[in-house]
Amino acid sequence: MESSNHSGSGPLGARSDHDEVAPEVMRFRYWLAGVLAAAAGVRGVLLFQTLSRPELRDMRLLDSRVYDQMAAQITAGDLLAGSEAFGLGPLYAYFVALLRWIGPDGPGCIYAVQQLLGLASVALVALIARRCCGPGAGIAAAALIAFYGAMGMFEVKLMSSTFATFLCVASLALLLFAHDRRWTVGAVIPGLLLGAACLTRPNTLLFAPLAIGWWLWAQREHTPRDANPGQTRVALAGALALCCGIVLAIAPATLRNYWVTGEITLISSQAGVTFFDGNNPKARGLYARADVISGNPLTQAADQRQVAEQADGRSLTQAGVSRYWFGRGLAHLTDDPIRAVGLIALKLRFWLSSDEVPVDYSLPAERELTPALWFAPVPFGLILAFAFLGLRSPRWREPPQVLLYLFTLANLSSVLIFYFASRYRLPAVPALAVLAGCGAMEIVALVRRSRLELIAWLVPAVLIATLSLHSWTNDLRESAASQFFNYGNIYRRQQEPALAIASYKRALPRLSHMAKLHINMAGAYSSLDKHEDAVRHLVLALKIRPKDRGVRRALQAERAKLDLPPAGRQAR
Repeated sequence: MESSNHSGSGPLGARSDHDEVAPEVMRFRYWLAGVLAAAAGVRGVLLFQTLSRPELRDMRLLDSRVYDQMAAQITAGDLLAGSEAFGLGPLYAYFVALLRWIGPDGPGCIYAVQQLLGLASVALVALIARRCCGPGAGIAAAALIAFYGAMGMFEVKLMSSTFATFLCVASLALLLFAHDRRWTVGAVIPGLLLGAACLTRPNTLLFAPLAIGWWLWAQREHTPRDANPGQTRVALAGALALCCGIVLAIAPATLRNYWVTGEITLISSQAGVTFFDGNNPKARGLYARADVISGNPLTQAADQRQVAEQADGRSLTQAGVSRYWFGRGLAHLTDDPIRAVGLIALKLRFWLSSDEVPVDYSLPAERELTPALWFAPVPFGLILAFAFLGLRSPRWREPPQVLLYLFTLANLSSVLIFYFASRYRLPAVPALAVLAGCGAMEIVALVRRSRLELIAWLVPAVLIATLSLHSWTNDLRESAASQFFNYGNIYRRQQEPALAIASYKRALPRLSHMAKLHINMAGAYSSLDKHEDAVRHLVLALKIRPKDRGVRRALQAERAKLDLPPAGRQAR
């Protein structure tokens, strides 16, 4: 593998002199095929383990339940997916509905297709990195992203993360390809792809103006300063085509929202409440649900509207509801500017941390249930450290790298505005992996040339990795326990108390202070006529909530059942 000083001059690293580059290209293809084969093997085992466990195969948490319901509406013939403005980016629900329509029943087909999209993202990362810094960087970047644990985990979830990440990586690759080929009207194609990414993950909209600005700036590589006005018009035409592609992709969602509600909602109506979720008095940089809103994703929209209308004293449109919640979050920040700055610092710390803190699915919990994820051990901190080393590359100011910086900046900005969650950062990780591949090649170059300079760059890189890998919070471990608690609640609703108890036991070491966990465990034990265990957990719950009359009454009822004679117990 070559050092970063050798990079392709054509689109995504292709060269015109085929005789000269054939051995280099073949080596790149062989190495990439090996990385993809190893990644496919891990994913195959992961898929098998996922489909063999009911809590992984059939469980739906938070947004997964919303996507499942939307896809079911679409496949049932409701192509507009309801009569309210979209609450989430809608494209993923239509993607799932299409797979359900053409494929077999069950989640296996969806998960397998998502894994193929994940592998495609790995290949695109390799091609982009080769375009930036040579074939060696491409293989290093592919290896890092292929075995990044969070990426593999979301591929086997009914979540938009994998689909959105693929669309983002594909749009970046196509933007570079269009730039290298000096497309004009053809720039509408990467615009369409970028618009599709926005339809899947609306916060990608922050990148859209940056992409258009980058397109205009990047033409300096092909257009000298003394160029004639005709060449300038070509650059402007390409930027306009890119903008049109983005607008054309988003327009169907906007028109559909206007059709069903009579008001303009660009993609989704959740921006205001999402802002409040990350900027309310309880917020610490992560998702913090307001007490006035239920945690049920299927009823949250109605809850949000009810609270907003009661506070405003009149009926509100969906846009009005969103403005209400945005105003509440903004008021909280402006009332205490010092707290607002501290909150931004917390979000930045989480974004830089290797802790994959979730809103719903936790990587530690998933690794406990599907050990194949341990074969994807690459932490975010390692990618971040190598990406820092990529700043040493002499090409760091060239258009491809600048495009990656802008995309990463847009992703970080969305987290700082709203809140951090592992899946919100995921689309930026492939871009960082490309920069990390460049950094790996710079280390190879420094080893060959200058030990002193190598140490000067390695010391801060190691410090970055260490700070990122160090866990600054208990949220990650508690989120894993919360996931098992949620699984237990779902099992209880499905009237499977034995499975509920097994999930609750996984949560108990970290959530023993939670009265609700003990109450629910007591209910599950009672369903199995294990009243002694039910009493034990109700006693623990009463110690946590000594004034809770409901717990006290439940405890008395369970003790009464233990006092019944055997005949009475059989009659019951």
